Amino acid sequence: MTRFRILFFIVALLCAMSLQAQRCEHIVQRGENFSSIAQKYGITVEELKASNPASSSCYVGRKLLIPNPGQVIERKPVKVEPYDYGLTSSLEDSVLTKSSTTTYQVGEALWKNNKYSEAIVYLNSAAEKGDVRAYYPLGDCYSQSSLDFHNDGTAAVMYLKAIKEMRPKNDVGYIMPCLRVSKYYLTGTGLKKDVKQARYYYNEYKKYAGQPICTEAKLLQKDLVAEETAIAKAENEKRLAVAKAERAKREAEQQRHRQQATTAKNAKNNHVTNSQKAANSESGNKPPTNGGYYYLRTSDNTTASIGFQIDDGDICVSVLSNGSIFNGFMYVYKGIVNGKYKFVSYMKMPETKPMVIGMSGIPIPVMTGKFYKSLNNMECFFLPKDLRQLEVISGTLNKRITKEQFQKSFEDSNDSYTPSTSGGSVNMPRAPKIEYQKADRRLYVPCRSCGGTGRCRTCNGTGDRGDTKNRDETTMYWKCTSCRGSGRCDICRGIGKIYR
Repeated sequence: MTRFRILFFIVALLCAMSLQAQRCEHIVQRGENFSSIAQKYGITVEELKASNPASSSCYVGRKLLIPNPGQVIERKPVKVEPYDYGLTSSLEDSVLTKSSTTTYQVGEALWKNNKYSEAIVYLNSAAEKGDVRAYYPLGDCYSQSSLDFHNDGTAAVMYLKAIKEMRPKNDVGYIMPCLRVSKYYLTGTGLKKDVKQARYYYNEYKKYAGQPICTEAKLLQKDLVAEETAIAKAENEKRLAVAKAERAKREAEQQRHRQQATTAKNAKNNHVTNSQKAANSESGNKPPTNGGYYYLRTSDNTTASIGFQIDDGDICVSVLSNGSIFNGFMYVYKGIVNGKYKFVSYMKMPETKPMVIGMSGIPIPVMTGKFYKSLNNMECFFLPKDLRQLEVISGTLNKRITKEQFQKSFEDSNDSYTPSTSGGSVNMPRAPKIEYQKADRRLYVPCRSCGGTGRCRTCNGTGDRGDTKNRDETTMYWKCTSCRGSGRCDICRGIGKIYR
């Protein structure tokens, strides 16, 4: 029985030793993959992957189980000098990274020794395993312009990942990427140029970097201020140019309005239409603008006198007659018709508009301070160019007479005229006196309501409408309802004249 147990133990030990000889482990080195490892141990890639089903990736530091290894082909290991992390390696042995932390430490050691080509392999491996500390040194490796794999765009992406993922923010892995990204935004290298973003990331750098700042940051600050100054200057020049253009446009518009106003004023002061000018040029003359002319119609002894004057640029005629053939006392020259001067009756009417005054709600016409000319083309007369007669629609005054003859005819046809005590001449009615004031460019005539006195026609200037008796038999004075107690004429407001 004892011999049997000893024999069983020996057989089990031999089986275990045989199984151990058929299986071994391999740690993945830099530059190795499934194909090279399988070739090294004399097995197929499918056998190697079947023995290691946990992951399909072959990364540095992974332990692979080798089934039934054959002849091992020796390969020269990668030699990496250790930095200051206490890694147990020498020039003869490879550095084996068993975790992302160890991988990052090796990559950082190589990066700090300026061995960027070797460092970028370890740092990429650490970044793929989720170590965010690898982004900043990776960006610095890609930014080295002397290397073949130099790429500012990739470096900017790594820096931005470091800014996004790195915690805490006072770590160099966050601070320096802010500075580098600010530089990229300012110069437009690797990123689209954006001075505002450059200022933002530079302020982030200053916020967490503290004082004093490094030389690189001082130079960047100087360039950033210069760029911002240039942009502000350009924007200011653009704003001034826009303001200048707006001012020029506004001045041109004002000048155009002034020219239009001047043109309208000139047209008003020279109120003769193109057709009238053409007619005048054909006739070769215009009607007179001064002097008085007197006419008689022999059939019924109707007399009329006309006097020329200027009203707002118009050639006007005031008329006085002992007949009823003239309904208006002013006529305006309207040009030449069939070789004769035509005059049309008109009156300057004050412009009004309806307004509601008080609580009644009834609109009352109120004067606006402006006026317009009311023309009546049916009331007109004609004068030949030689002024020998006065042609009226109701009948021509066919004879030209003198002033004395006109006065004598007026005296004979009107019994109300009395001789003057001073010189034997008669007191004959005359056309209203026309007064033109340049200050307000208006034509004034005596007020017909008060006869030019300026006094109220109801109370004759006293302001009351008479006396009456009340129950106590005392005298009471009542305000005039026409002038409301002022005593002034309600038409001319006491000045004795009105404008047309």
